[in-house]
Amino acid sequence: MLARPEMRLAIVTSGEEFLEAARMLAEPWSLSEEAVDFLLKVPLPDLDGLSLAYRELRERLVEGLERMGGMRVIGRPSANYLSFSVPAGITAERFRERMLSLGIAVRRVEIYGGAEAIRMAVPDAGNLDRVMDALRRSAGGGS
Repeated sequence: MLARPEMRLAIVTSGEEFLEAARMLAEPWSLSEEAVDFLLKVPLPDLDGLSLAYRELRERLVEGLERMGGMRVIGRPSANYLSFSVPAGITAERFRERMLSLGIAVRRVEIYGGAEAIRMAVPDAGNLDRVMDALRRSAGGGS
């Protein structure tokens, strides 16, 4: 169960009713009683506030990519990451290398119909400007 992110989130945000239902459906090698008890005692961050903060940061990142031109956001991102096509004339691998040389890790994704695309995490507020600058420079819009 812990191998699936949605199940990890459900486990740490749900009450006993969900956990009991999960226990009934789980394979014999699932979480131990001790692990479940531990998860129930762990103080959790403000998940609603965290979700709102990342939504706002993601929207700013999407707007920045659109303003730069040449990079198209793929789909309608709703998580703490997004994917986008790289500008014409550069491969996703070269774009990834440029970002890495600027201290930003991104990954290539080749599952979108052959598009040269990148997947990246939404940065926190303190790093958004640095990431936007790296995106601009990696796309060829600066040194």
